[in-house]
Amino acid sequence: MLLLQKASSDLPKYILVDDLPALVCYHDIELFILKDLDSKHDVLYAIIKFRNLKGQLEGTDSLIPSPFFILQSQPNKRQPLPFHEPVMATLMRWATKVLRRAPSPPMYFPNSGFEIVHPSEVLDEERFEQFKQGKYYPANIGDVISSKYQIIGKLGFGTTSTVWLARDLGGHQYVTLKIYTRDDGNQEEFQIYKQLNMGSSWHPGHAHIRKALDLFTIPRSGGDHPCLVQKPMWESFRDLLYRNPSHRFTEDLLKAGLIQIFLALDYLHTECKLVHTDIKSDNILQEIEDKSILESFTQAELKHPSPRKIINGVPVYASRRFDLPKVFGRAVLSDFGSAVQGDKRRNHDAQPNIYRSPEVMLKTDWSYPVDIWNVGVMVWDLFEGKHLFYGNDPDSKGYSTRAHLAEVMGVLGPPPLDMLQRGKRSHEFFTND
Repeated sequence: MLLLQKASSDLPKYILVDDLPALVCYHDIELFILKDLDSKHDVLYAIIKFRNLKGQLEGTDSLIPSPFFILQSQPNKRQPLPFHEPVMATLMRWATKVLRRAPSPPMYFPNSGFEIVHPSEVLDEERFEQFKQGKYYPANIGDVISSKYQIIGKLGFGTTSTVWLARDLGGHQYVTLKIYTRDDGNQEEFQIYKQLNMGSSWHPGHAHIRKALDLFTIPRSGGDHPCLVQKPMWESFRDLLYRNPSHRFTEDLLKAGLIQIFLALDYLHTECKLVHTDIKSDNILQEIEDKSILESFTQAELKHPSPRKIINGVPVYASRRFDLPKVFGRAVLSDFGSAVQGDKRRNHDAQPNIYRSPEVMLKTDWSYPVDIWNVGVMVWDLFEGKHLFYGNDPDSKGYSTRAHLAEVMGVLGPPPLDMLQRGKRSHEFFTND
């Protein structure tokens, strides 16, 4: 939330408010303090957000509010204050000058004293065919990417990417880098991340969506590597589930998590007009409130470098986990690689198998409601420690839509007639009788 308020003119030009940077600017006799209370990003970013604020509030494309508002903790309590373009231009120039800090120097990471993994042991992404084809980016701990992000350690890997903790040397903050395999066709995913930033920051679900801080491409002969920069997050709901010996969430934990997930979905659906389509416990992360675990991760890498191996000149590092935080942060919905535009009706296959909605299984036109179904059946997993539906077909010896539909009907009864009439696969599972 942005806060703009008058202050007495005897205050210094640069002060701290609640131990966070605050921007103070004199204009004529007035003194103004601008602070970003929500994301806690640096003040210059808060100013840029403020430039767009009135347009967001009024649903217009205006970038320069005239008049501006004094915004207090309740956005419905605001008073008009004349504050026009020349003042904003002066404020922007002043803020850029005052807040500019020299980039941090890169850290030195040891090039000895680490374990060399035996060639017979398969390590992380080495198991995937994409690695054998040379599609992964050969990142090294200590590398500086795009002249500003220094890699500190490896957090994880997948079939199309590796994920690293890094330090934004210019922004003086920790970030994660998701470096995709070369020529990975993710331009549509990057467009989705841009769209996620277009919703109103006033929406209570805004803080529960994992957005992009930066998007860029690492050029390399043989194919470029897209890169996604985001805030570091702690482990997923799935990891938290398996840390509990009972493999279940408590009722209080589940209630708190659900409220935040539905806030995130409301932001996604109403502000961004997007359907996630891939909601599962792996994709719900927890924000890092305890920043000491980031420093601990860095110190652990400096003192006890990660095990690694070199395969045909390409480094492969062992992933390292964050420590258990002292305080758990809010739930954040992540991974929008499968998200689609919600206002366009579609009937393609989507969602994790056991979480597929009847609309998806029958291939009727579907949109936002499939995310709600998805959350509903996922909640059963978190609270009961087992799936609500499995879809195991004894005839096909694995998952099948027929078996899954039968399980759903056993709980809810047959689908509505109009859904069956619209479903392009209904004839495969139902007769006219």
